Formats: sequence, C-alpha cells, structure tokens
Amino acid sequence: MKRLFIIHGYNAYPEKHWFPWLKEQFPHIPTEIIKLPNAHAPQLEEWLAAINEAVGEADEDTYIVAHSLGTQTTLHYAMQQQTLGGIILVSGFAEKIPHLAELDNFALPINDTHIKTIVAKRTIIAAKDDSIVPFSCSERLAKRIDATFITQETGNHFMQSDGFTTLPIVVKALEEML
Repeated sequence: MKRLFIIHGYNAYPEKHWFPWLKEQFPHIPTEIIKLPNAHAPQLEEWLAAINEAVGEADEDTYIVAHSLGTQTTLHYAMQQQTLGGIILVSGFAEKIPHLAELDNFALPINDTHIKTIVAKRTIIAAKDDSIVPFSCSERLAKRIDATFITQETGNHFMQSDGFTTLPIVVKALEEML
C-alpha cells in the first residue's frame, strides 16, 4: 500500500503553507504531515528521529514531499534506507545557505549515488525568484541526483506568506510518480 509523508521546513509546522491542502488531495493514500521538533531552532538528529519514528523503514511504496529544510532532512533520511518510491523536494537544496548559518548542521555530505540508486523517482521544484534558497542551489541538487527539475518563473519560496496555501504543481508531479 502506498504511503505519503509531508515534511515541513524551518520555522514551519504541519498546518502551515500548502501542507494541509496537499494531504486532502490524496484521500485514498494514507498521508501524514510529520511534525518536526524545534522548528525555530532545528537540529538534524532530532528531525531525523521524528521522521524515523513516523515513517519507519521505507519501501517502494513510500513517497515523501518535502519543503525547504525538510528537503535536506529527507535526503539524510533516504541515505539510511534501502529503497524509497519517490521524493518531491520543493525549494530543495543540499548545501549551506550563506544567510542561514544557523542551519549549517544540516549541510552534511549527501551520497548522490546512493540517492539515485535507492530513490526510484526524484523531482525538484524551484522558483527562479526564491529569496531564501537560491535557485542555483536547487538546480545543482537536481543535477547531482539526476532529478526531474520543474522550474517556475515566480513563486518565491512557495510559502503561505508568498500566497501559497495550495500548490497544484506538486499534485501533478506526485500523480505522475504514483
């Protein structure tokens, strides 16, 4: 049975942005928006523990949609797995962001080969005008892990404050994966 997990980012929580809306789009698939601890002062080990507790061991029917810092966490989680059905990383990145030094503890190396081997389907969505995660970071990650790269001219960081309480492009990408 397919399972879907939604992973928020820095300074976010399950009821924010487009996460609740996305969950409603797939009523036939068990879906959980994982609440990550200390979203205002995140620590990678705490976030990984929360994901491991919620998801457990992934399989070919496990899908994850992650946003922002949740994308780095998802990549680290995937590194611990043997298989994963697919990931969609919105405003994805896997490197340090100069103006967000407080998140440097998440910027540990990612084994690109392992990600490409165990994650069957990989998509990254980014806006060219993202003011938080530079578009070039998402573009580099897409190339590194050989992901489908969906670009938007505008959208900034795809947050509620940017006007996003829905994000149909994620639904379309997920439907193509499933």
